[in-house]
Amino acid sequence: MRIMKNILMALLIMLVFTGCSSEEENTSADLATFEFQPVDRTNLPDDKIVATFTGGEITGREFANFLAVQAFINPSAPINDEEYRLQIINDLIVEKSTANEVKDTEWAYQQLDIVWNQILLQYDEETIMNAYETLGINEDVVKEALVALLNIETYFREQITEEELNDLYEEVIEEFTTATFSHILIAINEVETNEEFELRSTDEAFEIANELYSQIIAGADLGALAIEHSDDLGSSENNGRYENITISGLVPEFQQALLDLEKNIVSEPVKTDYGYHLIRVEERHVTPLNEVKDVLLAELTYEKYVDYYLDVLPEYIIEINL
Repeated sequence: MRIMKNILMALLIMLVFTGCSSEEENTSADLATFEFQPVDRTNLPDDKIVATFTGGEITGREFANFLAVQAFINPSAPINDEEYRLQIINDLIVEKSTANEVKDTEWAYQQLDIVWNQILLQYDEETIMNAYETLGINEDVVKEALVALLNIETYFREQITEEELNDLYEEVIEEFTTATFSHILIAINEVETNEEFELRSTDEAFEIANELYSQIIAGADLGALAIEHSDDLGSSENNGRYENITISGLVPEFQQALLDLEKNIVSEPVKTDYGYHLIRVEERHVTPLNEVKDVLLAELTYEKYVDYYLDVLPEYIIEINL
């Protein structure tokens, strides 16, 4: 089952893009033009029960407003598409089925001001007024929906344990690790020499790398050897050196070496799919957990949301009648 982009994720996506810019950069002259599609309320009369679930029900008016807020946040959302509406009604049931379980409701109201300021950076006053008129909602309806969305986040964040947080941090530690290092690559398979290509076997590559390692142990300079022998053309002219590289983009064996090596100690040959490497770590910085906690909490929150959506929500739903 594929989870379509829901109202919560639309909000988060909007905040990611607008949050990266300063208020000065988001002047009215720079704001994009948005077209809002009216909500087709033909089959959503105010008093019609469009969904029932364990512990509650949803009226046509509630669902129409929910669709309208979705369109306000994400003008490209296909709010009148039948399949999309089936998805969105499930999102609203998630909201309502978790609402009474939220312990800390104050956080959502505190965050509302931040969220609303981001919206004001995205939309000018004329755009907002046009949206209200087209969608049949007002500021109170939008803000109430935003608080409800933030309470969904609160509900799932409240279930995250310190153990889960620490485990995820350890699992993705390379994403928060940068390193400055020097290395020599002795490549296997096709190797360019004098504008021609020759084949080098794994054994031959290891023999060359091991010989260079012996020279370094005997006092040879890794940087000088990199200039002469390294097949990594991206670094060989710089003594084999890379500065402040996020190691998550490197192959697993190289990542592990960068994590495990003592600083300024040259490794024995490390094999990757590219060949054999001699590696020396000069600087390594791991961002501490407390500085990336919010990022990890967001990931775990979404994972718990998806688990609830797939495994718990179906048991709550009694009937959907759109």
